[in-house]
Amino acid sequence: MKISPISNTFISKPLVSKKTSEASSDWSNIPPKGTVSLSKEEIFAKVRELTIKEVNAANDKEFSKINGEKNNLFLQYMSFASPDREKILADGVNTILKQTGATVSYNPRVHSLIDLLAEARQKRGFTYGEKYNFGGGGSIEASYTPSDGSTVFHINYQGHRLFDINNGVVSYYATPAESALRKEISDYSMKIWNSEKSKQERQ
Repeated sequence: MKISPISNTFISKPLVSKKTSEASSDWSNIPPKGTVSLSKEEIFAKVRELTIKEVNAANDKEFSKINGEKNNLFLQYMSFASPDREKILADGVNTILKQTGATVSYNPRVHSLIDLLAEARQKRGFTYGEKYNFGGGGSIEASYTPSDGSTVFHINYQGHRLFDINNGVVSYYATPAESALRKEISDYSMKIWNSEKSKQERQ
């Protein structure tokens, strides 16, 4: 299975162990499962409107602002195919607590899955080659990184990579279904962009 992060959608962000809960992690670049109020048709209409504004932006600052709004719409469109990542991480926490008997005084306000995985690796030998399954087709497995000797934890769901956790840094990955929707809405935006640019050139 080919796995590739979407550079402008899923990004790696460092999380501070024992200071940052999963709930306070930065989800601004992750498709928001179950929170979209717009229909697909409404999203396309707004993307068209914003793309035309982009073409006619007065300066880089205005362009960046419009582009940010449009990217948020892209994420909303992708979310029609998104798994519930927050629930999957919560299931991962429960799995590690049960399977490894982690002794961290777990408090979801101050601890995260990163804390539990760090303890499982350091004190209980959860290392490369091991795998824990949890409900709904999710799993956590560990692999070895030869370049620096670190253990990377992979969180998968129904056969697709969703997260990598390596030394407190989380990388987010798109599923094939999310990537397909991203391409669809991006191609539509590019079509509108090219059309508007052509109109400008003819004037």
